[in-house]
Amino acid sequence: MRITGELFERYKANPLGMDETIRLAFKLPPDKYYSVSVWPEERAGFISITNKPGLDRKAPVRKISKSDQQPATQ
Repeated sequence: MRITGELFERYKANPLGMDETIRLAFKLPPDKYYSVSVWPEERAGFISITNKPGLDRKAPVRKISKSDQQPATQ
């Protein structure tokens, strides 16, 4: 996978701010780390997903409050 030139320039300017954009554009799983190559120039913009065991991200989980739960039926 390789990001476009415009997206790559935006990524270089603000890598953390582009995380959600990159994940949505390339359908990257929220529980995996990824890296974007910036050097050497011929590899710039290539995305690789880290598949090493134990290096999973904690994916954001929607918090469920008691007010969101349905009452139990008998």
